[in-house]
Amino acid sequence: MKKVFRYDFSCIFVVIGMVISFLVFSYYSGVNIEENQEITDREKLRYANEVYISTFGKDFTIESIDCSQFEDINITVTELIMAYIDEMGYCLTSDIVLNTNELIYPLVSGRYPTEKEISSGERVVVLGQQLRRYTKREGGKDYITICGEDYRVTGYLGCEASTVVDYFVINYAGCIGDSLYSDMLLFTDTCGYTIMFQSDVVSDEKIREKINTYMASQGIGFLEIPESPKFFAMRGATEENKKYSLLTYMFSIIIIVLVVEYWLICRRKEFAIRKAFGYTSNKLAGRIIVELFVYLIIAVLISEVLLAVFNVIEKRAVFFMVKDFNKRVVNLLLYAGITMSLLMIRPIYKIYTDNPIKMLVDKEKA
Repeated sequence: MKKVFRYDFSCIFVVIGMVISFLVFSYYSGVNIEENQEITDREKLRYANEVYISTFGKDFTIESIDCSQFEDINITVTELIMAYIDEMGYCLTSDIVLNTNELIYPLVSGRYPTEKEISSGERVVVLGQQLRRYTKREGGKDYITICGEDYRVTGYLGCEASTVVDYFVINYAGCIGDSLYSDMLLFTDTCGYTIMFQSDVVSDEKIREKINTYMASQGIGFLEIPESPKFFAMRGATEENKKYSLLTYMFSIIIIVLVVEYWLICRRKEFAIRKAFGYTSNKLAGRIIVELFVYLIIAVLISEVLLAVFNVIEKRAVFFMVKDFNKRVVNLLLYAGITMSLLMIRPIYKIYTDNPIKMLVDKEKA
């Protein structure tokens, strides 16, 4: 082992570079896995029939809709309703459920609010499971502070393989406090409302018919939009995030290659001596591969520790950790294969093309 770490300065920077590259590679692959799983989960969380509209005009409020006119149809205001989670220190989009028969978002614990709780105006809320850490426990019940007001949590949402509902905040009309309601009006007075009409028993055509008839009778302007903005994962990466992580990975590989180049120059005399004693280029190349692989193992172990620490102490999850063990193994093997292949191009080329003995003799003559 001492032979492997003979060049301390170079070794340290090679390992640091590998740690950085592994972290960003894990993030890149993790968000790709997450996005693919989200696509699958989104399809599972769709109703058979869905219509989305965007309203305009400051005269419209959530009280403007008479839900009795939309039997067997879930009505939810979404997208622009911002709920400030005090413990987190920033806002999340919140749904305001106006009319519900049965929400199909999966619960990992607890339940949805009862009709009695909703009709009585009790401040109740349903949260994604990742928001549990921001709640407080009082009297055997969980509470979360939204816009300075406490709401009792009745249940937590979660999908087994993705975070698609992990950061949802579902409020109920009539159960929201004055502060959240004021914030809601602040956002929607300018931008209008995005409303989802969803049903497993009422057809799209029937839903549209009901919407057109009712909105026309109330003089409410609206525009149908093609898709719901509802589903998103807080840690799901955008194309820009993935681009930056890929660029960071490539930059770290370039830095490692430069350090390895310096490392090879420092070992030129060693290579000359070994070749003088009968070492072949194949044997030297094998030695370099083994040493770099040892560095890679150390870097991966350090990275896994850092990921575990971030996962425990950093509530906003700076680095994404691939949850599924089998996928993590595949991610590790993929990283090792790609990284080792990129790092070995230059050393192997130099070992097979340079003549270290001749180079040392020429240096002595100079």
